[in-house]
Amino acid sequence: MAEIKCPHCKKIFSIEKDDYNSLIEQVKNSTFKEEVEQKVQEQIKNIKLENDKKINEYQNQILAKENEIEKISFKYENRLKEYENNSIKEKVKIEKEIASKKDSEISELKKSILEQDQIIKSLKKNEEEKIKFSNLEYIKQIDQLKNQLTQKSNELENQKERLENKHNSEIFEIKKEIQNKHQKEIEKYEEETKNLKEEIDRQKNFRLNSTTKMVGESLEQFCQDEYYNNIQKNLIYDSKTEVKFGKDNDASEGSKGDFVFKEIDKSTNEEILSIMFEMKNYQTDSSNRKNEEFFKKLDKDRNIKKCEYAILVTMLEPNNGKYDGIVDVSISHPEFKKMYVVRPQWFISIIQLLRKQAYDLYKTKQQYLSYEQTNIDKKKLENDILNFKESFTKSVGYAKENFITAVKRIDSAIKVLEEMRENFRKAGTHLTTAVNKLDNLTMKKLAKGNKTLTNLINKEDGEEENNDWS
Repeated sequence: MAEIKCPHCKKIFSIEKDDYNSLIEQVKNSTFKEEVEQKVQEQIKNIKLENDKKINEYQNQILAKENEIEKISFKYENRLKEYENNSIKEKVKIEKEIASKKDSEISELKKSILEQDQIIKSLKKNEEEKIKFSNLEYIKQIDQLKNQLTQKSNELENQKERLENKHNSEIFEIKKEIQNKHQKEIEKYEEETKNLKEEIDRQKNFRLNSTTKMVGESLEQFCQDEYYNNIQKNLIYDSKTEVKFGKDNDASEGSKGDFVFKEIDKSTNEEILSIMFEMKNYQTDSSNRKNEEFFKKLDKDRNIKKCEYAILVTMLEPNNGKYDGIVDVSISHPEFKKMYVVRPQWFISIIQLLRKQAYDLYKTKQQYLSYEQTNIDKKKLENDILNFKESFTKSVGYAKENFITAVKRIDSAIKVLEEMRENFRKAGTHLTTAVNKLDNLTMKKLAKGNKTLTNLINKEDGEEENNDWS
């Protein structure tokens, strides 16, 4: 048993425990319903306030963008009208100038035509008078010219005869000179042939005698003697250069060649030509040794001594015709640049050939540097003009591009603003729809999916209907 007190009459009642629990449950359900209703109403109120605030903000933004679009449209309409007015004024002005200039030019042309007509008439009159009064003089002059023509014809005939005689005499002299020259060339050729035969005989003797003479350093001595007899004594070097030829005695880096040739410009101390020589006599080496076995060492010695060219003077492989001339090693061995193989008889020739080539190249280089120095101001001026032209052209191009870009950006901005206005309009429509949906919100819709809350609401709705009926 439980006791409860009536709040109106203050009377105490005794009730069963089940009835007591039922009353407590009724009180709880009633309180819960009120709380739910209150929270739903507050939420609806807050949502409405927030939506109203957003709607006001969007509407203000839409109005601002519409005003901005109207300003931009008004601005460009004014600019377009101004441009059209200016174009019309300019067109009228140009038409007036053209009409005025046309009338002026027509008047001047008419005046000039009249003046020319007067001049032509005057000239015709003068010519007629001259022709009339000078016919006799012309006849006299014609007779004189006929006499002069006859005289000149006789003179030309005499001159022709003299020229023919002179021509025949010159032809005879030329033939004689050609014959003499031809004879001299024949004699020169015979002399050169004789010298060549002597050189061939000398080389043959050199090779025949090498079996007895070339031992130890005899090949080196032969080349050294050839250099002093054929180059040092007979060549007159440029006083501006210094030429050195001698044995390579520096083995500080573990290797050395046989001879080094160098030519240097005294004024600049710049190297014109440098050659590293290696001498190989078949008497001092095995007959089975090959010339190419020495390429690597020769290249190493050349690089150590910083020489531009490397030359192997060799008696090895005497029966190999490949080495009878001046052989460029880089053709068969690309890794060995500017390396040559020669027989002793070509020792002097290869030096003279390389020296001439190097000296010509050096002089050409000096002339080019002098020309370059002389024309440096002219080139600088030309470059400055070209740079200015390029810079000016680029600036004009950039200005044009920026103008086009600005117009495109303005068009794009107008398009974006129009799209924003449309988006704000759509947003306003969506907000209106959301408010309408909020107005249709009910307790049953909120409790949908929650069985307990749905049953409670249905129960309360049923009790309210019963109370209404009662």
